[in-house]
Amino acid sequence: MSKLVPQNTLQNVITYLCFKVTTLSQTKLMKLVYLADVYHMERFGTRLTDAKFKHWYFGPYSEEVESEIEHLCQEGILKTETYQTNSGKVAEIPKPKIKQTTVNLPESALLVLDDIVNDWNTANSDEVTKYAKTCLPFVGTDFGKEINFKRIDVVVEYAREHKLDVKDAATELVEQNSHLVASLDRAKKRD
Repeated sequence: MSKLVPQNTLQNVITYLCFKVTTLSQTKLMKLVYLADVYHMERFGTRLTDAKFKHWYFGPYSEEVESEIEHLCQEGILKTETYQTNSGKVAEIPKPKIKQTTVNLPESALLVLDDIVNDWNTANSDEVTKYAKTCLPFVGTDFGKEINFKRIDVVVEYAREHKLDVKDAATELVEQNSHLVASLDRAKKRD
């Protein structure tokens, strides 16, 4: 029998997170993949995956991430279990179906994914969602639109859109969003 392994970068990222994150739901996994792209963009200037995310009701959402989770389940690498939350909703939990696999990712990806695991391993879905909704490309995207990761510098975009100088735009954005301060602090720590 051949070893089951993820086939593309997005599958490898999803698999890595499912094997490493101890408290995980499909919602949290979706946001962690988005944050992996954000962290990688901030640190290395490029995205980690090519998944398309859109600005949606509960934060960044990607049909591609959802589809790849399903594909990994069909391939026998992952499985999903359902449970009922305290609020009465049904949540799907992606988990490894096999004991081990090999992920094929560059060193930059592993550094970023380790940061994601360290930062968000025990956080609940609501905490991760709340943070993801404050990250720069999401903030700069209108509802229902595809998130443009090239707009990672939301301050410049905000200044342009509101006809402010960059310093005034930065001050206004920070005053509006305390989670943005946490994002900037986290980026500084990684440098």
